[in-house]
Amino acid sequence: MSTLPVQSGDADDRRLRRARTWALTGFGIAAAIALTMSTPSAATLPDIVVRSFETCFPDAQSPLATDVRNDLLEAVNDGIDPDLLGEFLTRGHAAGLSQREIAGEISRAQRLATRELPAELTIDRILQGLAKGVPYARIEPVAAEFESRLVHAGELLDSTARTETRTSEETREGRRQMVGDVAYALGAGVPDADVMKSMQLALDQDLSLVSARAPVLALGGMVGAGVPADQSLRVVEEAWASGFRDSALEELGSQLSRLQRDDPNGTSRVIDELLQDLRAHGAPDRVLERLEEIVGPSGAAAPGVGPNADPGQIRGPGGPPDDPGRQNPGGPRHDPPGPGPGGH
Repeated sequence: MSTLPVQSGDADDRRLRRARTWALTGFGIAAAIALTMSTPSAATLPDIVVRSFETCFPDAQSPLATDVRNDLLEAVNDGIDPDLLGEFLTRGHAAGLSQREIAGEISRAQRLATRELPAELTIDRILQGLAKGVPYARIEPVAAEFESRLVHAGELLDSTARTETRTSEETREGRRQMVGDVAYALGAGVPDADVMKSMQLALDQDLSLVSARAPVLALGGMVGAGVPADQSLRVVEEAWASGFRDSALEELGSQLSRLQRDDPNGTSRVIDELLQDLRAHGAPDRVLERLEEIVGPSGAAAPGVGPNADPGQIRGPGGPPDDPGRQNPGGPRHDPPGPGPGGH
């Protein structure tokens, strides 16, 4: 087991790391001890992370290894699954990533987790790319772009779902899931303003963020399949006004996404008819039944529907790697296999 102090802020973290580096080079030993003793609390890395870390960093006392240990501890404390971190360390090492490349990705995960963003989505996609043999030189820039998209998604969410509009049902995990959904929609090509409008449908009724997920996923699925953004937003808004919520709204988006892929020339006509039905306040189950008669049995969700089928992610040689699916404590999602890191 490896015991590491937990830092209370960036300034303390920098001071501690600097002091430890001095101690390792024979300088400032007293300062290092004093700073370590003054940290507010301490925690222990899980064994699975320790074992993987020791494989990647045999010289555990190097300054780089010290930084990685600190980032790992903060990442675990911020809620990242230790098994996922251990898997990344093991597979990254086996794939030939350098210590600095591994350190860079652990630092990325820690930055995202500190901001309460879904770092697991980035790690998952990196693992997918490595599993397909995609060179890390191609994975890293897309991981960096995805990090920026998650940050932007969090900013959009926070600017739309202001604190006073959230209900007591809001949880930290719920926000992380919602950020992932927003990032997916952005990657599908949905404009910022349309993402915010789709979220606002639920928030205007003082519903929780869980209720705002379906409009965003339905919108992202349709746009990702090739339905024009303005037309997709009209469908989502009319469906919401007609009482579509949660799985029914996601199913509607899934059906239209599949139709767009199977018969792109016929989608516009079907959507026009659908909008007429919705404006006539057709019951969701009846509308879905009529749509299924046109599209066919739904089965699994249409390809590309859901954050794990993010069209903004790179694809590796031979096509997209299998996606293991994401954690969904908030309830069932229509998350089919989709592309992971590789090439556009």
